[in-house]
Amino acid sequence: MQIFHPLQSALSRFRRGEAGGLSIESILTLPTLAWALLACFSYFDGLRQYNINIKAAHTMGDLLSRETQVVDDDYIDGMHQVLKFLTRSAAEPRMRISVVAYDGSDDTFDLVWSEARGGQEALTQAGLNAIKGRLPMAFGGSQLIVVETSIDHKAPFVFGLSDRTLDNFLVTRLRFVSQLNHEDHMDGNTGTS
Repeated sequence: MQIFHPLQSALSRFRRGEAGGLSIESILTLPTLAWALLACFSYFDGLRQYNINIKAAHTMGDLLSRETQVVDDDYIDGMHQVLKFLTRSAAEPRMRISVVAYDGSDDTFDLVWSEARGGQEALTQAGLNAIKGRLPMAFGGSQLIVVETSIDHKAPFVFGLSDRTLDNFLVTRLRFVSQLNHEDHMDGNTGTS
């Protein structure tokens, strides 16, 4: 074949060459090239996992925003199973789902309820006050769903990205109803599970 002929002749000249310059350059270049290839693979694997995680968090937020019924612990457990399925990671994903209400008269957010799975702690009012700068503007009395996910990502190689925790913070508005209630927190008290 005509296409491979120039490549074959170049490899043949390299094999017969006695000057030694190409061999030394190859010895110096190949480790750097291998390092760069492994670093790029590690970096893009981390980017791939981050994209999977953020899409999973958006899916969970979208599912919750469309919910018209009261949710319970089985529903939250099911959401955690969905997160495990979507992330396809060997590590256990952590998640926290919180519903907050904006109080327009005080310009504050109040915690309605919060549930966490996978070793994550449920959000408290003090924790909500610490993250209120990350919450978007809302109308008085409206509720927002805050979905937080995190997963430990182990880099496939020591080159490129190191092992790290990939965190996502997503805020979604309710679509069809004015509030999303949890059966364990119907009296307005927050709790953990």
